[in-house]
Amino acid sequence: MARSGKKTREKKEKLRLRSLKMRMIASSQFQNNVQKFIRKSLSSPPYVVVRFFLLFSHQLVSRIYFVILLLNLSLNEF
Repeated sequence: MARSGKKTREKKEKLRLRSLKMRMIASSQFQNNVQKFIRKSLSSPPYVVVRFFLLFSHQLVSRIYFVILLLNLSLNEF
């Protein structure tokens, strides 16, 4: 009787390990798919265009803000 209980526990442990292994493989495949998607989308033309637009618009806004500050300082001196 003790022997069949041991075999049952061994079978359960094997099934648990197999299930864990399958989940790890699925998780790894999912991570690979996500990384591929990110690489593809980051190099897509619309993303590149938007990224450059945001970069240059930020620089433009910074320059306008700087000019306003200079004008304000020059007006405060009078």
